[in-house]
Amino acid sequence: MILGHIASACNLKESWFYITGNHLLPFFMPWFFYKSGMLYKHKNAYEMLVGGGKKLLVPYASFCLATFILVIIHGFFSNELLMGIRDFGLQLLYKGAPDSNMALWFLLTLFFVKNIYNCLFSYGARSLLIFAVFLFFATLINYLRNVTQGFDVLSEPRYLYNTVTGVCFFAAGNYLKDIQFNKLIACSMFAIHLLVIVICFSFVDMYPNELIEGSYLLWLLSSITGCVIVNNIFKKMSECFKFSLLNYIGINSMTYLVVHMWIVYITTVLILPRLSINNTYVSALCSLLVLMVLMPFINKVLHNKYLCWTIGEIQDVPN
Repeated sequence: MILGHIASACNLKESWFYITGNHLLPFFMPWFFYKSGMLYKHKNAYEMLVGGGKKLLVPYASFCLATFILVIIHGFFSNELLMGIRDFGLQLLYKGAPDSNMALWFLLTLFFVKNIYNCLFSYGARSLLIFAVFLFFATLINYLRNVTQGFDVLSEPRYLYNTVTGVCFFAAGNYLKDIQFNKLIACSMFAIHLLVIVICFSFVDMYPNELIEGSYLLWLLSSITGCVIVNNIFKKMSECFKFSLLNYIGINSMTYLVVHMWIVYITTVLILPRLSINNTYVSALCSLLVLMVLMPFINKVLHNKYLCWTIGEIQDVPN
């Protein structure tokens, strides 16, 4: 995800690196919703609402506010204060996240996904039924969007439509959480995945819920099979190897999610141009190096007992 955002910020969307990454992992973003579904435990509506609010909405609101402060500071010095405030508000309303920290969309959408799924589960609906219903609506929305040539009502607010797709993957993860490791199921998913990719490779940018290539329905199906394959691979590898770096990033994933776009934006937009560094690959490498240096320090700061609430971790502060 971070590498993809660096490539996007450095205008490398047409590069072999970015294109190869999308072709190898077109299910990368769906996997986060799928994985969340695997970890789902039913709660009453209040517990899910409050718990999700603390773990997802508090970090979302905290870093939206912090981003807004940076927008004000930048607008003040660039004489574009009112325009910056207006654009920030419109981006939140229509996109669900500010452009300068767009990764925050995932927190808002996941909050909606978990509460919708939990509510339906409470009323007796189960994962397979929820999956089928939201698969139908996700596909229908995309079809109508194409027929109406991207009619805005079917495109924005983005969080309405990527939530529908998110529930689909969340339900799939909850349904397949155990049976996906069955050898027959895993092999079948692998065969289906290869078949779908050979027939019609498909990719969707999940943030705007926009079909980039192929078929939306085939992307939904191949993303689920891809998630199963990756989970099986990591399960087998974890039995033989220890992934200290991946475990570290996984444990501290919230910090990386909410902060990395700031560093990428400041590095590529505010610092490197002033140093006359315009080569896209050099800019990407510099952004990556800055991230690698700063993120462990920032992670330690945010895990301080007085700031950990901003990343969804609540600790008791002694009197």
